[in-house]
Amino acid sequence: MDIRRTRYPDIRSLVRPAVVRLAEPEDIVSILTCLRKGLHEVTHDVPMPEPDMPYALQAMLDLIAQDFVHVTINTNGHVVGVLALHVNSWPWVAPSNRAGHYLTDAYFWVERPYRRGGTATKLLDAAKATADRLKLPLMIEVSSGGAEVALKDRFVRRCGFEYVGGKMYRAPRDSLAPPART
Repeated sequence: MDIRRTRYPDIRSLVRPAVVRLAEPEDIVSILTCLRKGLHEVTHDVPMPEPDMPYALQAMLDLIAQDFVHVTINTNGHVVGVLALHVNSWPWVAPSNRAGHYLTDAYFWVERPYRRGGTATKLLDAAKATADRLKLPLMIEVSSGGAEVALKDRFVRRCGFEYVGGKMYRAPRDSLAPPART
C-alpha cells in the first residue's frame, strides 16, 4: 500500500464545533487541567514552573469573577481551550493613569484536535470584544518554544494584531564567575 496515496479524513470533520463562552466558577477544575496540559506541552524548550495550585485556583477564580476568562466547551461539555486575560500597565505610567493600562493574556491554550476550525480565533474574538468593551488595548504574548512560535506569531497577526516585539528566553547559567566586561 502506497501511504502517499492513502486518503485520510480531515480531522476537522471528526471534531464537532466547540462553543466559546465566559468561564464560570464551575469550570475551574477543567481550566486548571488545561493549564497543566498546556504547560507540559511547551516545557520542552522553555521550562515553565509547575503551577502552585492553591494560588492558581484563586488567581483564576479572581479573573473569572471579572469576566476575564473565556473557555471553549466541546459537545461533551469539556473545556478544550482557555484564554484568560488580566490588566497590565506600563511601568513608566502611574497606576492611576488609565492610559497606561492594557489587557494581556495570562494564559492561552487550545487542545490540539480543536486548533483547526476556528476555535482559537473564536477565543481571540471574545478577548477582543472584552478589550473593546473596556476600551483597553489588547496584547497577546506568544510564550512557547520551538517551531510553534512562528506558527503562533503568524496566527495572531492574521487575527488582526500588529507585531510589536517578542519575548526572548535565556536559562540561568551555573557559573559563579562575574560577567565578562566588554
